Amino acid sequence: EFGGDELRYWRRSLHGKAPPMDTTHEYYRPPPAPLTESLADCQRRVVNCWEDVIAPALFKEEGLPISPQDRTIMVVAHANTLRSLMAHFDDVPDDQVQDLYVPNSVPILYRFETATQKPISVKLGTGYGDSHARW
Repeated sequence: EFGGDELRYWRRSLHGKAPPMDTTHEYYRPPPAPLTESLADCQRRVVNCWEDVIAPALFKEEGLPISPQDRTIMVVAHANTLRSLMAHFDDVPDDQVQDLYVPNSVPILYRFETATQKPISVKLGTGYGDSHARW
């Protein structure tokens, strides 16, 4: 019913969305579950989680046994979730998000400046785009 280019656009681009599900779809869930979603929709939720939960625990939370400059946080998620977070950290232009690559089962390391909460390493240029990530 749909061609390979269309499927790739839905899966890899920032703004592509598959047609919405209806109540007969086997994976249909009632609202508030979305009927369709783009990576940009996912990215909004992921960045909100980063800003509201993860970053404060990494950079600001007091009374923990490890000081902020020595803290490590591990985020385990689906590849698209990680890709949207990488696009945010690396300021990837919308039209290049499709080129971001997230390897399966390989840790991706970002180092951050505590004061600015921004990645501190030099971006690595690869065939999959520029990134502060190391793997």
